[in-house]
Amino acid sequence: MSELMKKYGGLILFYGIIILGVLLLNERFRYLNNLPNINQENLEIEIAFR
Repeated sequence: MSELMKKYGGLILFYGIIILGVLLLNERFRYLNNLPNINQENLEIEIAFR
């Protein structure tokens, strides 16, 4: 087991970080896609109030 970790530990860490990054990006974009969209009319009203 120790020999395997010496041989492949860096590779496992590298791919683990890539997989973790992909999962975090997936969650981020899922959150952004679930936000209510601002259409053009609401945007104009918001600008007018300011």
